[in-house]
Amino acid sequence: MEAFASLAVIIGFTSAFALTVMYLLNVRCIEKRLESTHKQAWADLGSPHVIMNNSIRNSSRILQWIKKNEWLKLNDHKLESFIKKHKTYRVGLVISWLLFSSGMLLGFFATQ
Repeated sequence: MEAFASLAVIIGFTSAFALTVMYLLNVRCIEKRLESTHKQAWADLGSPHVIMNNSIRNSSRILQWIKKNEWLKLNDHKLESFIKKHKTYRVGLVISWLLFSSGMLLGFFATQ
C-alpha cells in the first residue's frame, strides 16, 4: 500500500508540475494572440500578461471569457486551438492534484 501511495505522489506531483508549466506557456500564447490579433478584446480583458499586469481580476476575466465562450465571436482558429489546450490542461491539473492528494492520504493512513 505504501509503494502505491509513493508512486501516486510522485506521478501526481511530476505531472502537475509539467502541466502547470505547459498551462502557463499556453496562457501566454493566448495573451500574445489576443494582443497581436484582437487588440480590443485584449484591452477589454485588462491587457493581461502572465508575469506583468497579472492580477486576480485580470485572471478571472480571462477565465470567465473562456468559460462563457466569448472567444468564439472572434472566429480565430489558432486562438481556438490554444483555448482547447487550455481546457485540457486544466482538467489534467485537477486529475494530477487528485492523484497527488490521494497518494498523500493513502501514505498517511498506511503508516497509522
